[in-house]
Amino acid sequence: GLPAVTRLHTCALLWRSGEALAHQPYSLVFVSIVTGRKHQIRCHLAHIGHPVVCDGRYAADRVAEDAAWCPRNFLHRFRLELPAPSDSEQGAPALVEAIVPLPPDLRAVLADGGFSPATSSELPAEQDEQQKRSAEALAAWSQGRVHTPRPRSPAMRSGVCAPEGGEVGGREHLAGREG
Repeated sequence: GLPAVTRLHTCALLWRSGEALAHQPYSLVFVSIVTGRKHQIRCHLAHIGHPVVCDGRYAADRVAEDAAWCPRNFLHRFRLELPAPSDSEQGAPALVEAIVPLPPDLRAVLADGGFSPATSSELPAEQDEQQKRSAEALAAWSQGRVHTPRPRSPAMRSGVCAPEGGEVGGREHLAGREG
């Protein structure tokens, strides 16, 4: 196959608890694709042991369990940025950006699915700040607000997860599950 490049940023570390559930870990992640191959996000997340929730192709052994609480693949393109049409050949083209919050069905999964941020005792000491970020992200995304990570490196610009190396533009998706 052809090469494919996917960039990943963890937005929230979550636990899901319920009647018949053990304490199950999940990750809410921003995924930025550079190459755009068919099934790229789903394939790459499954390959690293974190398949998308309700993915019948790459996590078939988990889809029945997932379908009990999630109506479809938990994968959503929330941001798309493209060069704007231009009449001029001078200078860099302007960019057009579209941002769409989670649809109601996926917001309901986060709000009513038994999720909670990982606690300090479940995280290494250096990740105390991750608990706060996880709680903020869970609250925002489940309420229909787009919550992007705080810029922490040159790869993060204007509060949007950009591809590594500081490139601006691309397609960001929200997805996740722990192995």
